[in-house]
Amino acid sequence: MSEVARELCDHGLTRTAAAWSELVRTVELLAENARLKAELERQHGRLRDFLDTRAATAVEYGVIAALIAVALAVPALNLGTNIATVFNTVAAQL
Repeated sequence: MSEVARELCDHGLTRTAAAWSELVRTVELLAENARLKAELERQHGRLRDFLDTRAATAVEYGVIAALIAVALAVPALNLGTNIATVFNTVAAQL
């Protein structure tokens, strides 16, 4: 029997010591359950933040934009070289 249950019995309350012990244990379990629930909610929030894909999507769009810029820059450089060759050829023939 817990100390709290013994004290309740000593005060002349009508429940038996076993009933008080069971009641005290139930209250203790409820308090532990509330503590565990709060911890679970904290951990769930951390996991949700970790799995948030919005930031990853922004990074992916940035990588795609960089690849497109490189894909456009390489042909533009080649085009510039080809245009310079055409103008040099025309200038040489004049």
